[in-house]
Amino acid sequence: MPLFLVTYTHPDESGWNRHLQAHVRWVTMGVERGIIREGGPLPDQRPREAMMLLDLPSLHAAREFLETDPLQEAELVAGMTLRRWDPMFGLFNAESSRPGPHPLAG
Repeated sequence: MPLFLVTYTHPDESGWNRHLQAHVRWVTMGVERGIIREGGPLPDQRPREAMMLLDLPSLHAAREFLETDPLQEAELVAGMTLRRWDPMFGLFNAESSRPGPHPLAG
């Protein structure tokens, strides 16, 4: 299944604090369902930033899932990127479009 890299920016500190518990429950549900493979904040960033690695069948499915985030529903995400990611190197290599040693790794 494809992997998608998501980055978020949350500039509204008070809004973020109000919706944090609901967001954490949403993330926990995503992890338990195998949708969120990795995620967390980028420390010491202002405004707040975070990233997630999603495991979903399509870009459309990833967008639909992200729309259910309480922070997104409360319009507290000022910037978000969503890109398909091909993990050619490292821990997720088996999920690459070309698993195994990279042909250029020599």
